[in-house]
Amino acid sequence: QKPVRLKSWDAFEIPKPFSRVYVKCSEPMYYEENLSYEETSEAILKAEEELNKINKEAEEYWSK
Repeated sequence: QKPVRLKSWDAFEIPKPFSRVYVKCSEPMYYEENLSYEETSEAILKAEEELNKINKEAEEYWSK
């Protein structure tokens, strides 16, 4: 069954009842409270890379 896809910036998907789902998580990412602008930018890039990696792995799982 195709999920309901929200019209949001991330196109969040909500599975329909009784659908099969695959959940993939990363290790927790911790950051200092008072980061500089440069450190915050690096942290955002690192988080984005990890999200892209997880998304790719999930897509590969369903393409089998």
